Amino acid sequence: MYKRNIPIVIEPNIELPLSNFEKQTMSTLSRNSSSSSLSSLSYSSDMIEDGKSLIYAQRFFDSVEYTDRESIRLSVINFHHDIHRSFRTTRSDDRRLKAVCEFSDCLFEVYFLPEENYGPTTRIIPHTCTLSYANGKTSRVAKPLWTSRQLVQHVDIRCLFHQHKRAVTPTMIMNVVSSQGNQTSLMNCANACKKLKLEFFGDDIQQYRLLPDYVSKLRQNDHDVILEMEEKQFTRMQIVFREGKQVFKSYAQRGLCLDGTFLKNVNGGILLVACVLNGNQQIQIVSVAIVSIENEANWSFFLRNLGMILPVKPSFILSDRAKGLIPAVSSVYPSTYHFYCFRHLMENFNRKFRSVELKNEAWGLAKTTSMAEYTQKAEHLNQINPAVFKWLQDVGVEEWSLAHCPCPRYGQLTSNSVESVNTSLRKIRKLPILDCLMTIERYVGSK
Repeated sequence: MYKRNIPIVIEPNIELPLSNFEKQTMSTLSRNSSSSSLSSLSYSSDMIEDGKSLIYAQRFFDSVEYTDRESIRLSVINFHHDIHRSFRTTRSDDRRLKAVCEFSDCLFEVYFLPEENYGPTTRIIPHTCTLSYANGKTSRVAKPLWTSRQLVQHVDIRCLFHQHKRAVTPTMIMNVVSSQGNQTSLMNCANACKKLKLEFFGDDIQQYRLLPDYVSKLRQNDHDVILEMEEKQFTRMQIVFREGKQVFKSYAQRGLCLDGTFLKNVNGGILLVACVLNGNQQIQIVSVAIVSIENEANWSFFLRNLGMILPVKPSFILSDRAKGLIPAVSSVYPSTYHFYCFRHLMENFNRKFRSVELKNEAWGLAKTTSMAEYTQKAEHLNQINPAVFKWLQDVGVEEWSLAHCPCPRYGQLTSNSVESVNTSLRKIRKLPILDCLMTIERYVGSK
């Protein structure tokens, strides 16, 4: 970060002698203010009459050590941060740089000649605009590249990352900046947040190299882990949590809910999740896996490991009809009932039959628990729309109807339990792989 000397702050009640340059500039200001159309503009006493704003500007720019064009830009930006004004550049090339106020009637002007030791010339005129008007203008103080660089090295923001780790957001950085009377954009805060997370926690590729050490730690904590790598390249990984095994052993008769969801980090992938409901209707994550795509091979990998590690088999499996999941369940758990989430069936239903009335009739048919009531509602639906009834029959009545269920389902008609887990992990799924898995581990341990 560019460093400058601390500027001299002029107290209002101190009388300082003006230099010849300052007297000359004040005379220019007085002539310009009388000749320009500034009748509606009110000047504060410290701007023109006392000349103290001019003295501050002159001493501020004189205190900076100019080494290149970037140092010139930073000095102008720092100056406007201090006085809470906005500026724009009217000339900016290899030979010169001129900054003026964003308010066109303001007389502010500072002129630099990079060819002459980069320092400012004697053309410095302070701001004559009122602070209330300046604050209402769109600030151009913060340039994206410079501001993100400044925020990255800000002590308070770095402390924010030490305290909140990965939970830091661009909005939190913006609040720190605003609390100190400065201004920046949310985009600058997002860029700084990205750079600091890379500095503090490393990128996604670096975290993949740390997975073997993390696997060893998980196994020390009695979690079962399967890590597959080919030629030192990550292929897929599964964790069966200690807490999940303990809960599943007691509530295997309540079935196992399965679902896959996207990872939203740089490398992407799919997060496979298996969970179970305990006696208090609380959701417990049993296992998660990170794979490249959702297909039969990866689902078979996931279910095969569950079959080897879990002490008992689930009485049934409840899921959507994801690609590869149905054949994987039938091959790994051939004797286990596989039911379909009725909410997912209704999503497919809506694409074919756009009718709220028919949809409600289908839900009523699925929720029916007695065969007599099911027969009555099925006949009614068949009379209303035979195509709808045939569509439901073709899916397989045993896979979605509670009345035809060969085992107790404890009222579970949908896989909402695992869907709610995916929703809870929404922000976690954006993290790099190691942070993602560690956060899920803490999440499971806190349940």
